[in-house]
Amino acid sequence: MRSSAQNTDEKNKVQLTIDIREEELSPFVDQAVRKINRQAVIPGFRPGKAPRKILEARIGQKALRQQAIEDALDSYYQRALLDNGVDAIAAPGVEVVEGAEQGDVKVELSVEVRPVVTVEGYDELEIEIERPYVTDDDVEEYVKVLAEQVGQLKEVPRPAQEGDTVTVDLVVLVNGVEDQSESVSDLTFRVGRGQVDPQIEKAVVGKASGEVVEVSSKGQDQDEQPESEDNSEDSEAVAEDQVSEETDAKDGDDHVARVTVKSVKEMEIPELTDELASEISEFETLEELRNDIRSELSKMRLARARTMYRSLLVDSLLKLVEPKDIPQSLLSAEVDSQLHQFGHQLQSQGLSLRRYFELTNQSEQDVLVEVYGAAHRNVLFDLALRAVAYAEALEVTDEEIESYLAKRQHSGVDLSKSEEQTELERLEARVELLKEKAFKVLLKKARIKTTEGEAIELADIDPESAGELDGGVKDSSVRDPAVDGGDAGESSEDLEDSNSNS
Repeated sequence: MRSSAQNTDEKNKVQLTIDIREEELSPFVDQAVRKINRQAVIPGFRPGKAPRKILEARIGQKALRQQAIEDALDSYYQRALLDNGVDAIAAPGVEVVEGAEQGDVKVELSVEVRPVVTVEGYDELEIEIERPYVTDDDVEEYVKVLAEQVGQLKEVPRPAQEGDTVTVDLVVLVNGVEDQSESVSDLTFRVGRGQVDPQIEKAVVGKASGEVVEVSSKGQDQDEQPESEDNSEDSEAVAEDQVSEETDAKDGDDHVARVTVKSVKEMEIPELTDELASEISEFETLEELRNDIRSELSKMRLARARTMYRSLLVDSLLKLVEPKDIPQSLLSAEVDSQLHQFGHQLQSQGLSLRRYFELTNQSEQDVLVEVYGAAHRNVLFDLALRAVAYAEALEVTDEEIESYLAKRQHSGVDLSKSEEQTELERLEARVELLKEKAFKVLLKKARIKTTEGEAIELADIDPESAGELDGGVKDSSVRDPAVDGGDAGESSEDLEDSNSNS
């Protein structure tokens, strides 16, 4: 069998030609005879027992040869892809151009291949995250939160401010008439803790006991006038989302929440001492408590910073991907994979799809929209990492591939695997390892700063990833994993030639 690949005028399409000699096809003809003989119904013979000449006379040699060519392609197609470095992403279109009835066979296949994208600027990404370290003020604030467990609320003769506990009467008026089903007496909440509608929280700040303030259905304090009028649809949508159930207006109705402040109380906490520390914690001294709080807060902040950094890094990388249009075959395959995983998760939890919809208040359409969005993101991310691996000329050693495969195999060598299956498995392992290395390069190259503008080193939030790249990345020419089918030692120029296929 010989094969070759060449470019076509169609985007992401390669023409793969496979030549099969007559003697190479002969075993597949015999195989086709046995297969059709088992399926054919021929009077006077049991299935599979009809003589070949009778079968050929009844079925026709052309049908037998067609089956033989199909079987031969099943055997030779994967080999041809590997030999020519073609990364197929969908079933090919097949045309037998020679030898359909006799002689050597030539087959032309139209193969859709994985697209190659660019990520220009991937090495200049700048990511902004929340401050990952803990300050003395953070520790003291947390100590005070613990101390509030033994603190006392004391009424104060001043306007309410953030952190105070206020008690109010809430009267909801619809077109000037009280809606008793929505009105609440003696509603108590902590200002600034998100316990009630944010517009009501905002309205009571600066109001003392006995004062009354009204909040309209659009969440605007009646004592205030808007600085400017914004009639945009987006602004109206945001305003509607912010209105609580108590102040949510029906179309055409005038809803007003009248808030009467009845009391304002502040939290009085005892003096921070060793005795207090032993009362509110397992520690004997205030210093021990502070050290423990600092340690735990640091762990949480660092974990959150690592997660945020990686997530924002992916978001920033995907914005650089060009082109962003994805072949439908790639997207469909990823959607199918995600739906399969989703079904498996439900099954493991003992949930039916119908029960899941009931529990989550979602429809089938809602789930599909989420799945398609996630699938599109995953495919773009995969293509972007392949592009970075090629741009950085990353390499993977045979030892790394063997280690990768060993971790994923629970038994010894599978003797039933064909040579092509084994080679494909190693190729897939190599691609995954290259993508892992590409992401670590991105982690290392991106500039990180806090929301306050302070620069941060990767080692400050992810020392493991930083340490793995401290020795640098080997600069060796490798084939692009998107269309890899050859040895790791091929040059970048050879790679560019093979990339032109896609």
